[in-house]
Amino acid sequence: MSSSGYESPSWPSWPSFGIQEMYLACDGHLITTIMYGASLIEVHLHPTGSWRGAEDELIENYKVACNDVVKVWKKKFAADDVASHIMSAGKEAFKKLAPVQSAEDFHPLILPEKLICTLSNVEGEWQITELEKGLHTNVPGGREPMRRAVLEDDTAMDLPRYSTKDIKLVERLGRSGIVARVVVDGQERCVRVLDRNTHRAVQREFDCLKKIAASPYAATIRTPKLLGIVVVPDDGRAIGIIEEYISHPEVYEMSNLGRIGHVTEVDKKRREKWASQIRETVTQLHEIGVVWGDAKPSNVLIEPSTDDVRLIGFGGGFTTPWVDDKMAETVQGDDEAVRKIAAYLKVRLE
Repeated sequence: MSSSGYESPSWPSWPSFGIQEMYLACDGHLITTIMYGASLIEVHLHPTGSWRGAEDELIENYKVACNDVVKVWKKKFAADDVASHIMSAGKEAFKKLAPVQSAEDFHPLILPEKLICTLSNVEGEWQITELEKGLHTNVPGGREPMRRAVLEDDTAMDLPRYSTKDIKLVERLGRSGIVARVVVDGQERCVRVLDRNTHRAVQREFDCLKKIAASPYAATIRTPKLLGIVVVPDDGRAIGIIEEYISHPEVYEMSNLGRIGHVTEVDKKRREKWASQIRETVTQLHEIGVVWGDAKPSNVLIEPSTDDVRLIGFGGGFTTPWVDDKMAETVQGDDEAVRKIAAYLKVRLE
C-alpha cells in the first residue's frame, strides 16, 4: 500500500518539503520517504508491540484508510496526518541532520544525500532519531538508480559533456521527472535527466534532437538545439541531455500557445503565421524521419524577440483531444494535431 505525489502540509520557514513515497512494509511498520531541500529522508514508524501506543494508532489509521475503497479521500488525510507528525517532530532535527544546500546546487537534485530516521513517541512527545546517513542511489518517487539510468548512444555526436557539479540550477520545470532551467558555461540552458519514469521520454527526445542536428534543417528548424550531455562526475556515465533554453513570455497568458487566453483577441495574421510555421516545421521533421509525437498547443512556445513558434516536447506520448491514441507517435497523428491546432487558432491552412 503506497502513496505518492501528495501536497504535504506547509511549513513556511522550511526548505521545500514533499512526500515522495509512503507505504506499509511487510512487517507492519510504516515507511515515509520525503524530500527535504536537497536531502532524501526515509522515516520509519514501528509498532510498539502492545498495539496501544501512539505509534500503533497512527499506523492503524493509515492502514484502515488505505483499505477503504469507497472513501478514497481518507488515504490522503491519513498520509497528511503522518506528514504533520514528521514535520512537527523534525522541525529542529532536520535542520541539523540535513543542512540546506545552496539554491543553485544541481548535483544534490540528482544524487541527494539520504538519511534514515525513526519517528517515535516518547512519554507523549514525538521524536526523530537518526539511524544512518549516506548517498542514495535508488530514489523513490520516480528516480532510477544512477548505476542503471544511462543514456544510450551518447557518443554518436561530438557533444561537450558536463558533470552535474558544473551545472547551476535556476528553476525546476514541469511536474514530472528532472527537467530544469540551468546555467552551463555562463549560458542558460534546459536540462533533462533520466529517471525510472522518464527514461524513455528523455531517450526519445535525445534521439529526435540528434536526427535534427544531423539534418539539412539543423540551423533553421524551429526546435531546440542539442548542446551537450550530462554525466555523473565519478565515472562519466551519461545520464541526461543539455539543450537550448527557449525564452518565452513570463506572463502566463502567452507562455505557450495553449495559454493565449481568448484566441480571437490575437491578431489573425499572427495566428495564421503561427499555424503556417507549425505546419512547415512538422513537414520538415517528417522529411528527416522525426515524429513530433505529443503535438499540442502547450508544446508550442512563442519567442518574444521574433514572435515565431518553437516546437518542444519530443519525449513521445500523446494528449487528447489533439492526437488520437491509435495514432500516437505517428506521422498521421502529427498531421491530425496540426489541423486541430489550426482550428484552435481559428485559422485555415491552405
